[in-house]
Amino acid sequence: MDDLFEEEKQQQKTLIEAGLDEWGITQLYQRDIVMKKVDEAHEHVKKNWQLEKAQRIKPSLWWQQVAQAQAQTTSTEQSDANANTPKLSNLSTDGKAWFIHPVAMIDYFNIETTLWHEPLKNPQRTLYNSVEIEKKVNGAFGFVRNGGAKSHAGLDIFADINTPCYACLDAKVVGYITEVKDRDGKGIGYGNVLILKVKGEDLRNSRNDTVLEFPKNGEIEQAEDFNINAEHFYLRYCHLKDKRADLKVGDKVKAGDLIGYTGDTGNAEDVVNPHLHFEIAMNPRYNRSTVYDPQTNKLGYKINPALFVNLQAIDKEKQKQKEVLNRRKNEK
Repeated sequence: MDDLFEEEKQQQKTLIEAGLDEWGITQLYQRDIVMKKVDEAHEHVKKNWQLEKAQRIKPSLWWQQVAQAQAQTTSTEQSDANANTPKLSNLSTDGKAWFIHPVAMIDYFNIETTLWHEPLKNPQRTLYNSVEIEKKVNGAFGFVRNGGAKSHAGLDIFADINTPCYACLDAKVVGYITEVKDRDGKGIGYGNVLILKVKGEDLRNSRNDTVLEFPKNGEIEQAEDFNINAEHFYLRYCHLKDKRADLKVGDKVKAGDLIGYTGDTGNAEDVVNPHLHFEIAMNPRYNRSTVYDPQTNKLGYKINPALFVNLQAIDKEKQKQKEVLNRRKNEK
């Protein structure tokens, strides 16, 4: 039986590894998490098979009575019996043959394997700030603006308008905030914001091996009041053009599901560095602290998303203002 389980497990691992290759998931720690989940799931199934056999299958076979019946069978009757006739030990009380392949029980149990999916394909930092000065630290998390005098409470990921956004983890849609404009018709704040609720354990298991890129320029790992041991966290996708049309509050999504499209709503309207402002917070809204200075309060209950998003090398040509403006003509 152990050999059957092991054979099935190796077959599943081979299929999963092929899928990871197809999705471009090459980092060893991510692949290890998936394979560990497979091992845990198969061990769980093996234990349940033992319980199932002991508690349901064996009693249903009426073992004691079957053994007694067989003991009473004469040698003459045995010799006359057709060799292909099933023995009583393979029959239940209603005469039906019993056979359950242990590996088949895998389908009886819900095996969940959650894997981090990037919010955008091939995510990269914004190279320029809003006035086209090359300053990639500007979109990092922490006290990274104006020489440390101003904080930034998320991660700016470069994205042309209409770039697809994806759920990073299995989640529940808990909010969609639409853009607010001032008296002059200018967008303010984060514009259209989609909020997903995720399990704390899933987020903790998704932390990558990133070392802070700008620690000397004010980048930090997390805000003063952030607690990594919380039961749930909230992923906030900001400046969106729109969410997926059929997506509504209360819906559940899986990691990798399409959830919306990037835009330049809110205070990002017509910026030369269009981007997804991405946040990981302890609350769906109102994540500011109240007991520190204004810039520290702004970071509030949030953590640096770069500890989870696997940032790729910056494509300087793609982010040049001329190229961005040319593409924008067809995007808005």
